Order: sequence, then structure tokens, then C-alpha cells
Amino acid sequence: MSFVVLTGPSARCVRTAIAPACPSRVKAINITRQPQFVARHLTTSHLLHAIRPQDHSQWRRDSVAALNQRGRDPMVIPHNPKPTSRGGLITPQCYAPRPEYLPILLDPLPEDVEDECRSKTLDSTRPAPLDIPPKQAGQSRLWYYVAIGRAYLSFYKTGLRNIRSNWREYNELRAWIQPFTIVAAARYSGQQWATKKPITDPVTGQKSASNHMPVPHIYRREFQLYYRTISDLRKLVPFSVVLLVCGEFTPLAIVLFGNAIVPLPCRIPAQQRQAMDTSVQRFRQWKQHMRKLTSLSVPDPLHAFDFNTPRLEHPWRRDMLFAHLVGQSRFARPLLPLMGSFYFHVLLYQRLTRYWERIFCDTILIRREGGFAALSPVDVFEYALNYGSLALLVIMEHEIRVKKNYDFVNEALKEKLVPVLEREADIMFQDDFTRLMPHLHWMRAYRNTAMWRDTPDVLAAVDLLKDYPPPVELVWAPQQGERRTEK
Repeated sequence: MSFVVLTGPSARCVRTAIAPACPSRVKAINITRQPQFVARHLTTSHLLHAIRPQDHSQWRRDSVAALNQRGRDPMVIPHNPKPTSRGGLITPQCYAPRPEYLPILLDPLPEDVEDECRSKTLDSTRPAPLDIPPKQAGQSRLWYYVAIGRAYLSFYKTGLRNIRSNWREYNELRAWIQPFTIVAAARYSGQQWATKKPITDPVTGQKSASNHMPVPHIYRREFQLYYRTISDLRKLVPFSVVLLVCGEFTPLAIVLFGNAIVPLPCRIPAQQRQAMDTSVQRFRQWKQHMRKLTSLSVPDPLHAFDFNTPRLEHPWRRDMLFAHLVGQSRFARPLLPLMGSFYFHVLLYQRLTRYWERIFCDTILIRREGGFAALSPVDVFEYALNYGSLALLVIMEHEIRVKKNYDFVNEALKEKLVPVLEREADIMFQDDFTRLMPHLHWMRAYRNTAMWRDTPDVLAAVDLLKDYPPPVELVWAPQQGERRTEK
């Protein structure tokens, strides 16, 4: 009587598979984890072969290596398809063991491509010019105010017409990119997307022979119009109610609400200046809170924006401050104790990841359409402001708080920002996107304030402080001969 002895924790799983392959003389198959005690159970037996755990591990490695056609490296690197990214740092676990995803093409568009979208601008998403009539000779003050009210009413109607036009184009864009999302269309425009099943033509109902679907090509204007229209539609209902009730007196009523309910195409010049003031005020608060947060970890900073800290008590605080800097959070610090971590991880974290993904896709489209040099000064200003460029914020703080100048968005500003943004984009795209998981692409646009001391934008901001010094903060100090009274 013959036996085949299987050992190891996985022996029970292969019992049914090995039975047909056993010799005809084998009468039984015994399973044990201790082959040294086999003789106790076999009286008149002849041991054919004992599969040890070491042999089973070797067989498993060889099988996996054969399946993956990787003879030199039989062990496949296990990876979690959705790893956690603490602090936005890209770790080796964020990459696939071999190229699995589509590449991101940054080549410029061919010159012979004719599309009406390339000739269009984003003026429909911005406020139209506001023409206030001058006061005529002999005109009473009442009728002059009525003329001003009519000018504002005409301005708001123009903004609403632009929102309606953008909404129609937004619906056409959504239908055009289906079944892809806007970020997928921005990343993989013009490439072939592999599907699991053959594609079915929605018109004829016939299945194609190939399972590859072309990704629709979009331009940066369409990408920006998509997100700006969504933001304007959320504010359209409350603003329309105020406009219907107040009419020509809407500018007076808007003072109570601010920019919270006003779509971007309907903002008057005073509200545009208020938005710039808010950005400068956030930059000032960000510097104060970052210095307090890193004063113990960085006692001797190399420059004004040196916040490189090897350790932070709460790493999420610097991301919360950066979210406040770029306008994604209304709070620079938690209002209540023990609520900051809950607010950041439950609400703000997902919003920031979507925001950085939008910045990443916008940078891809800019590179394809000729780089930052091909943009207008207003487009460069808007991108740098959304990116949180310290070089731009240093210039804004000097122009607005020192010179009281709001008309600084010109070609001179563009010449200062374009080289900085180009170098930042070069760093952003220095990666193997065929192995980096697509849902982690936002981490390439993530700005880690604890490790950005030597980045191009920060170094450019330090150099600009010489030509654009910040305003002198007035701090009370006792003069000579004056003593503080102590209680």
C-alpha cells in the first residue's frame, strides 16, 4: 500500500487537484503538517514523496514567475490599489510594478488643427466692462442716480446672458465627453482607452470588433468653462432672487452678502477689488500662522518662506492653512478645540484633492497649447492665484497694500511669472505616469509647505521681496522715558 503525504497549510487546498495525477498504486492521500510523525500513522507503507513547506513555496514562486514572465524576479511586488497618502508624499507603494496606465502626452497641438474653440477666450466667464454714464450739465442728482442704476442693471443682464450661454456650452461639453469625466478627458485626450467589453454603437446598436474607445479631445477653455459654470450655477438662484426684488438697487443689497452669492460674470469692479484684498489678507494670515506653527522647529530659517520642518505636531494644519490661502477654506485655524482634525479629514481633505487634481489637469492642457507664454496676462494671473504662487502674492501685497494699485495685471507681470510657472510645471511632470496610479495624480500638484524651501516659486518670491517689500507693520512700543504701569 502506497501513500502520498502532503504538508503545509495549503496542502488541503491541493488535495483534490493532485489526486488524478497520483500513481495507480496510491491507495490514500494523507494530509499532515508534521511529516516527521508520518511513520506513526503508516504501518506497512512506502513513502513516495513528502511535499514540504519549503518546496511548496518554491513551486509557488516559480508558478507566479512563469505567469508574469519575469524569470529573474520571481516574486511579484504586492501593492495596494488604493494606498493611503499621508501628507501627500508619494511612496513606492503608489506605483504599479510595471507600466499599466496610459501615458500623459504633453506634446504641443499641431498647427493645422482647426477648431473654433481655440480662437475663443474665457471672456464670457469674466465680468463685462461696466460703463457708468457721466453726469450731464443741469442733470438733477435723482435722475443721475437713476441712470447709474440702469447701467448696473444692464451690466447684470449681460452677465446673466453670458451665464446662460456658458450653461448651454457646458451641457454640450458633458454630452461630448461621455462616458469619460472631464479630468480623464484632460489627461488622456486623443488616446485609445481600453474597455472590458466591445463598444456598442448607440445609434445602430451594433458592437464593434475592437474594445478600444478614443478619448475626446478638449481644450483648456472648455476645461475652465466646465468648472466656472458649475460655480456660477450654484450662485445663480440666490442672486436672481436679489436681482428681481431689488432691481436697480442690487449693488446696495449685494453689500450685505458680498461675493458669496454673486456669480463671477456679475461682479462689479468694487467686488473684484474686494476679492484681491481678500487674497492679500489671506496671504498675510498664512504667513503669521505658519511662523507660529514652525517657530520651534525652524529657529533659524534661511529666508522668509523657510518652513521646512522635519516634524510637525499636527501635519494637517499646514494643509489647512494652504487651503485657506487659495480660498478653499474660510478658516485658517479651527474655531473650536478638537474640531480642526475632524473638519480637515472629513470635509476639507476631499475638497483639496479635487482642487489639486484640477490644477494638475489645467497644467497639462496649458503645456499642450503652447505653455504659459501663450496665455494672456489675465490667464497667467488667474492660474498663479489658484496655484498659490508666492511670487504673485508678494507682488500683490506690495501693489495693493503699499501702492493701492489694482491695475497691475499686465505684460510686465506675465514676464515675471511665466519662467517661474514653467519651472514648477517641469517638476510637476517629472514622473512615470504609466506606473503612478491615476487617482494619485493630484499629488504631483500638491504643494508641501514643509518641503518647499528650494522650489522655484519660493526662491523667486524671496528674490522679489527686494523689489516688492511688504508693508511695514505698525507695532506699539514704549518710547524712551515712558514706563509701563504695572498693576
